[in-house]
Amino acid sequence: MLDGEAVYKYLGIEQKAKLKEPAAWDRAYGRCYKIARKLWDSDLTFRQKVNSYNSTIIPVFRYIASCVAKGSGKYASVLKRGTRLDKKFRKLLVKLKSRYKCSCAARLYLTTDMGGYGLKSIKNAIEESTINLWAYLCTKAELKGSLNLFVTMANREKRCVVSDARSILKAYDIDYQLEEERSTVVIDGASFNDARALARHVVELMRTVNNTRWYQTWKKLELAGRVLHPKANMDLIESFTWLKEGKLSSVAVRNAIAAQEGCLITRTHPSQVHSSDKSCRACRSALETVEHVLPGCPKWLPNLYVDRHDSVARSIHYRICRKFGLTPPHYSQKVESVLENDSIKLYWNQPVQIKALIRDNKPDIIVFNKPNKTALIIEVAVSWFTGIERQVQIKTSRYCVNGNWEHDMKLPYPLGDNLQRELQTSDWKVTFLPVVIGTVGEVLSNLKGDLGEKIGLDAKAAADCLERMRRSAVLGTSRIIKNHLAGE
Repeated sequence: MLDGEAVYKYLGIEQKAKLKEPAAWDRAYGRCYKIARKLWDSDLTFRQKVNSYNSTIIPVFRYIASCVAKGSGKYASVLKRGTRLDKKFRKLLVKLKSRYKCSCAARLYLTTDMGGYGLKSIKNAIEESTINLWAYLCTKAELKGSLNLFVTMANREKRCVVSDARSILKAYDIDYQLEEERSTVVIDGASFNDARALARHVVELMRTVNNTRWYQTWKKLELAGRVLHPKANMDLIESFTWLKEGKLSSVAVRNAIAAQEGCLITRTHPSQVHSSDKSCRACRSALETVEHVLPGCPKWLPNLYVDRHDSVARSIHYRICRKFGLTPPHYSQKVESVLENDSIKLYWNQPVQIKALIRDNKPDIIVFNKPNKTALIIEVAVSWFTGIERQVQIKTSRYCVNGNWEHDMKLPYPLGDNLQRELQTSDWKVTFLPVVIGTVGEVLSNLKGDLGEKIGLDAKAAADCLERMRRSAVLGTSRIIKNHLAGE
């Protein structure tokens, strides 16, 4: 019981009697906007921010929608209000440097398993809340009288929870039969008399439709969707695991996604059509495309590219040290050129002593297993996603075909002296492992299996190693973008 001017609070929102629906939406938006601003402006990781948004902001609007059993106006207007709120929060993300304005909006709400951000949409939350209320009304025998009343209102084209649910189900092409006497709803031959089971089934169908629509929207975009049309045998699920984990700052995620979607304002960007100078601002030797800036600009070759490459390679070095009982160096320490114990000798960027004169005799990592007399050569590279397979071929050719080929980038290599063959002549059983990561974390489908098979990592360790490598590549890419675009 409330007395005087006291108000009831739920989810931090004051609930006043006879508060009109539009006023409730406005009050909720005012409160939630302040919370969202603090959230996206905080030092949390990207995934922590997304999860916090989904668990604090979205439930407020879902609750308001669930309280409207008989609304005024049209339900389409409520959904349009939800769409407008989504746009306002997207503008907030741009303002707080969590996304670029021209980034694919559909990808923002796409599930993380399909390469999206995993952010919840207010419009979809309103629809799902309405379905939850409708499912409860349809399956509770004690509410049969209320259900009959709302069905009558819906048949007379009066807005209520039944009419709202009908419009949603029609929009998603979901056919159903309502058996009022049995308090049961039949969908696709399956009968539901439990509110939770019914709501979950319908909401799952809706989410599947939405994810398919968002994915197709993203895929159709000429620049943003090009990563979904790879010529190489890429693993599109593993390639976006770093985004699902989200153990980076929102600025780093924004920069990496902008590079992948072609949103960076380079001199060849479509928005710079009137600019006469298209050359790279750093090296002046090529057109300033994203493909040139991230993996191929001579300006960053001796510094930022090396840092990114070594950061990726250190993840493998760390796992090898843990597996064979060596003490891995701290991330702030320099990696020793040679680490050794009774079972292995581990080289890091160290020339291998062999009889023949071979130029390419210094792989990134090489593991000599003394008892088994085996050697594992590991070469690491970070490439634009369209050149991953080519980089694998180049690395393999340098160490397994011809280590003295003068035209490094010209394939195929002719047969000649190489490190693998020289080690084999010394009675070592040699295995070669090329590890090529895309500049935004893209990987080939066979890489995870190769890490487990050739290094001997279990599934959990291989997945962790791969996630760390992709994260390192993305962080290095973000750093390159910030340094490059800061130049005149």
